[in-house]
Amino acid sequence: MPVQSVTHLLETGEIMVMGHVEDVLTVTGQRVSRVDAVAGQEQPNPSAIHVNFEILKKGEHPVTPKILVLALSPSDVLELGILLVATAIEDKTSTEVSETKEHLSQRVVDLQQTMPFVIGYNRELNNDPKEWLDN
Repeated sequence: MPVQSVTHLLETGEIMVMGHVEDVLTVTGQRVSRVDAVAGQEQPNPSAIHVNFEILKKGEHPVTPKILVLALSPSDVLELGILLVATAIEDKTSTEVSETKEHLSQRVVDLQQTMPFVIGYNRELNNDPKEWLDN
């Protein structure tokens, strides 16, 4: 089955990942990738989106990997992303919220240009992220 893969760079500050108190890793985001089947040949892929992190500071375990990958379904990524954005802007001014909406709108437009096989998912929204962000 033919697949399409698109990868975007992810630049973050240091992120703390914890298992237990002694299992603390410091990571930075490296890239976000989406792997999908070619239209018309789809099969369910419960982990179509991968978020890769480089491990900077290792935990207490003698064997620590060099990278950490989250493999998520598109619906889980959407729900997690919406909740994270909502949490981050809950104490922001209306101007800062508007700037965030504009940034998100532009990011969606940029991604649609590099991921044409995803555009069809927004057809009912006329592919205009500004329209659905304002509603």
